[in-house]
Amino acid sequence: MNTFTSRSGNCVVQDDSTVGFHPIAKLLLQDKMSVYARANRAPASENESETMKTKPECYGTMFPDLSKMEFNTPHEGKAFTVLVESSMGITNRQSSVKMEGWDACTECPEYDRCYDLSMAKLLLHQAIQGYGLTRAL
Repeated sequence: MNTFTSRSGNCVVQDDSTVGFHPIAKLLLQDKMSVYARANRAPASENESETMKTKPECYGTMFPDLSKMEFNTPHEGKAFTVLVESSMGITNRQSSVKMEGWDACTECPEYDRCYDLSMAKLLLHQAIQGYGLTRAL
């Protein structure tokens, strides 16, 4: 049995409690359960507060940019990779977690805001995918 503990140590998600969840969903669930504990966390030092003012180069890129998705080509974000294979229609979809990237993301002082931006980009992409169909009906 694997146990995942958040950076703050306030959240534990065990495999047996999330049976049937996709690995990415497990990571997102684990993180969201501890986000409230970190939200009120004061910076550990003045240096951390200064670091938060400068965005890392990877800011907002946890997930691949799905607006540039091409079939049969892996698309990578800082922490996740997606591949959609197609020959005569979609034949396979794969997603994977890059644990080194995920660990780097969760250790970053900008993690919460970066995660929010990354999720907002995904939701916006999803919203505009169905927009033309909705308007046509």
